[in-house]
Amino acid sequence: MIRPYIILNNCDNTPGCPVINACPKDIFYFDYDVKKLLLNNNNCLECGLCVVECEHEAVSLINVEETRNNKNEEEYGLALAHRLKNHYGIEPSSIINDKKIKEIEQLDDIIEENVLLYVYGRWLGESYIGYSFLKEIKDELEKELNDINFYKIHYPKLKRNLSGLPAFLTIKNGEIINKYIGIKNPLYFTPELINNYI
Repeated sequence: MIRPYIILNNCDNTPGCPVINACPKDIFYFDYDVKKLLLNNNNCLECGLCVVECEHEAVSLINVEETRNNKNEEEYGLALAHRLKNHYGIEPSSIINDKKIKEIEQLDDIIEENVLLYVYGRWLGESYIGYSFLKEIKDELEKELNDINFYKIHYPKLKRNLSGLPAFLTIKNGEIINKYIGIKNPLYFTPELINNYI
């Protein structure tokens, strides 16, 4: 599977980045919470327009399956982790092998009334921001809500379409009541989430 790769040290992270409009599959988007250019989990056409349009040589295409077992993705994740700690003071962690938030196989596994479900995709390097923020969000919500539970699920197991990843799904009494796409800054996101459950 071919995916775009953002070279963090080259990217200037501007909202009007030309690669956002150039990509026919809408893989790129600017997240205003974290002020960074991020990637959706959409399938890449391998057209190379993003590479051509980037003025800073900050985008390349890589074969994810070939690099999954080497250091490329881990180095990408560690670079994100470094920025996360410097900008937000949040201790970074990856979703890979993390057991603190339970993984579920399907939505039917949820039996609790109030649940925040984190949906992640294949590009696990991004989880250094998204998953670290999730754990911060979890800590803040637990201060305000006594009866909320937290789970994570890999996107293919969700068996529902989402416009982007990662995603946060708020669930009450077994029903999805809201979908939030992209990485969310805990500072701004937790008050909105609290309103979903009260």
